Amino acid sequence: MPSNTLGAINPISEQTVKNHLPVARFAVSDTGAVTVVMPDRRQPRLYQVMSLELSGDLRPVGSFSMEKLRRIDFSVDATVIAAATDDDLYLFSGGAKTRLLPERRDIYTGLSVAPAGTRLVVSSANLIRSNHSITLQLLQDGPVWVMDIPFPVSDVRVSQDCTRILAVSDDGPAIMVDDSRSVVWQLDSSDPVTAADVSLTGEASLLGCRSGMLRMVGDSGDIIWESHRADSISGYAVCANGRFSVAAYGVTLEALSEDGAVIAEHIAPSPILSVALSPSGTFAAVSCAGGILQALELSFDATRTHAEHKAVSLRAQAERALADGDWASAVDSLAAYLELRPSDVEACRELAEASIELADKLLLDVDHLLDERRLAEAAAAMNKARSLLPHQRVSAVQSRILNRALREIAKLSRAGRLEEVIEKAREAVMIDPMDWRPREALANAESALAARYSADAETMLESGNIGEAIAVLEKAAGLTPSDELNEKLAKARARQSFDDGLALYEAKKFSQAVFRFRKALTLDPSLAEAQKYIDYSEGLSRQNDMISDRFSKLE
Repeated sequence: MPSNTLGAINPISEQTVKNHLPVARFAVSDTGAVTVVMPDRRQPRLYQVMSLELSGDLRPVGSFSMEKLRRIDFSVDATVIAAATDDDLYLFSGGAKTRLLPERRDIYTGLSVAPAGTRLVVSSANLIRSNHSITLQLLQDGPVWVMDIPFPVSDVRVSQDCTRILAVSDDGPAIMVDDSRSVVWQLDSSDPVTAADVSLTGEASLLGCRSGMLRMVGDSGDIIWESHRADSISGYAVCANGRFSVAAYGVTLEALSEDGAVIAEHIAPSPILSVALSPSGTFAAVSCAGGILQALELSFDATRTHAEHKAVSLRAQAERALADGDWASAVDSLAAYLELRPSDVEACRELAEASIELADKLLLDVDHLLDERRLAEAAAAMNKARSLLPHQRVSAVQSRILNRALREIAKLSRAGRLEEVIEKAREAVMIDPMDWRPREALANAESALAARYSADAETMLESGNIGEAIAVLEKAAGLTPSDELNEKLAKARARQSFDDGLALYEAKKFSQAVFRFRKALTLDPSLAEAQKYIDYSEGLSRQNDMISDRFSKLE
């Protein structure tokens, strides 16, 4: 059996299952059993659903029949199965087979079943691949809605209650929408997404790219962490709460902590094609080239093992820094080490001695920095010294720096140089957070500058420079947020989206235009023109589809 780096990923079963489909999102349970789908060896169009048990045996679970299976996904208990050919979509549940969306003439590019098996999201394109969309479907009651997407969608993933729907593209972009079709966030990139997942809570999304880039994205579209691998990402899966994930590239499977740190590694016997992770993060499954299917146990001791390795490394770093007289590195390494080994008395003594040495050095640095008029650096050095060893020398230096800063702020303020006043006032606040004077100067300057920005933005909007006006309004809102500024900013952004939609409309890119018009209407519901152009665009898009269908029939 292949070994792993930290001893935290343990293979528990392995089978060669020829021609099995790559493991689906909910393929592995919290008991370690892996659900896998494989074509029947004797009957064409028949597919067997099997369970790889902890014993290594394959147990039949069920079967279903269809032609040219391209994509498949199923509920947590595998009682609800959605499967697609290139242009047909089927549901298998309770022994019944139902064709979904029979009126459609679309190419299906991705599908994702909600864990409980009550809802399904599919991504599709029209036959000439000019329009792309995702559909939210109640499996018993039919479609809830269809939403146009302005790029080709290669895969989709849903959260537990379908309030978060992730759509990704081979072209690079990724978009998150909610169950009312509102865009939660969108990331534009030219790096093709080759693997993706979203936590059941919807709070964390994973994107793995062809370049080897790994990203975890927060619920608001913020990048929680990112790191790079040497090969294209072939599989990416996250546990239910988003705190633990696995990523595959080449023959390597990595277990990752919530901050992206690698806490364990497993080397598969052949290139990994797809991965699945149990809801608790206790078990994983990998499909490998050659039909190899592995079930793996991911021990939570991985965190402890990683901590042990880290503690040894930090202690060694501290010893080297102490020997070199590098007091800053010694303090940092010893403090981090003591968080992992709080009972090490000798390390505590070394930290106290290194802190005294560093504080004295920092106070000497403050004088030099003041002479060179490097106020911010002097304040940072002084605050660092105070945090290490408060005493009278620190207080004296603090008063000297603060008085000098206040004099410079007053001079800049008289000259109307508000940006510089804000910069210097923020530095002065760092010197003594308890002194009200620099805070008052900061508040006055921010208010005055925000008013200046708002007036400038009005002029820009009148002259049609919407992009510049938005940038200036964003600066103003960042200084002194207010309902008035937020409303101005929303209306400006709505106008920008509307103008972008008009350009796409005139270029006859109607589905992309609709996306922009809807965004404009969301930002500014009073923008009636947006709804008018949505109706125009959707009508023309349907007309183009009808023409395309006629041509295809003639052919």
